[in-house]
Amino acid sequence: MDKVKEIFETLQKLLLPPKAFSWQTLILLSIFSCLMAALAGDLVRDLLATCGWIFLIFGVGWFTTENPIQIGGLSLGPWITGILVSIFLFGEWLDERPSLLFISWPLISAAIASLGEFIQSGPRFRAPTPAGRQRLVILFLSNLIISCWFQLYFVIQGWLEIYPSLLANDFNQSNFVVRLGVQTTQAPTGVIILNQAEATLKAELEPRSWSEVERWLLTLKQQPTEFENAVMQQLPASEENALWQLQAQILPDQPDYTLQLLALWQGPSSDLASHYLTKTCRITQGENPPATASPAPETAVSASPSPEAGVSAQPAPSASTPDNGSLAPSNEQNSVSPVAPISPTPVAPEAIPQTTSTSKIECGSISRPTLVQPGPTLQS
Repeated sequence: MDKVKEIFETLQKLLLPPKAFSWQTLILLSIFSCLMAALAGDLVRDLLATCGWIFLIFGVGWFTTENPIQIGGLSLGPWITGILVSIFLFGEWLDERPSLLFISWPLISAAIASLGEFIQSGPRFRAPTPAGRQRLVILFLSNLIISCWFQLYFVIQGWLEIYPSLLANDFNQSNFVVRLGVQTTQAPTGVIILNQAEATLKAELEPRSWSEVERWLLTLKQQPTEFENAVMQQLPASEENALWQLQAQILPDQPDYTLQLLALWQGPSSDLASHYLTKTCRITQGENPPATASPAPETAVSASPSPEAGVSAQPAPSASTPDNGSLAPSNEQNSVSPVAPISPTPVAPEAIPQTTSTSKIECGSISRPTLVQPGPTLQS
């Protein structure tokens, strides 16, 4: 029971202000403003929240002045108060521009820490002494360096979001950039470009005949930008795409058509060497399987009568008929049905299996040369 009473008395001394004008009063006013803001409308809530932040800032500043928190002789009070001021001023833009809060924090903290050189008890204004001026110069310059480091961090992070291919650089020789052990699962843009180029190449050439493939390759050699534009238009939208260049070259002295695809990075890099990725595709001539020939119909013989080709036979005169100087005509004549000559039906020649020459495309894996190697010399 005595222990509980002791804890209650400690909290009472800590929370209840010993006098009206004290830091405890400001903290209590801040808590009261926050509670009232939760129950008020929009306009009143914003006003009470602003008053609560102001009471909290002055209360914490007052507390850290009377009860300084020090590490190695350095008081952390101005930096604790400074972070509260930064949140109060730039907290609304924390999601959109978080750099404002962190960059302003050291400078605001330096301004709070310098108040002791200008204000003395009373309060009265005083000019800083020569030693105080020296401390102010060191204070502001050191905090300015910290702000610059924060700004550098956000600049590099912004570059990596816009140009993720910068992660392929080697930062081992950097004095201020350190690669953290975070592995990204997103494929580099150069890899996406080469994979899309391979898919476009197969879609363009595989349905074509071999003669059309050769004409397409000739057009590619004469107008290489058309293939590059066709590939780039199918990529996901990214600001980095404008800094990549795709080139396709037909390698000489090869048994088949060997097409080398190069994705060249033209953006910022950690050194002067070229950053490029390559993929080689081999285009060979293939054949579709021949179609199965249908059997030829058997030969048919036609014996149908044809009036145009009819033949008639007349009987010879009878030997018993007397020669009266004229022959009596016979009332009966033997006629033979017309017989058509045998004519064979023309036979269609046996169908020869047709084959169509097509193309077969085989692409290798992507090569990732190191950044210290110079890039290839490209021919226009």
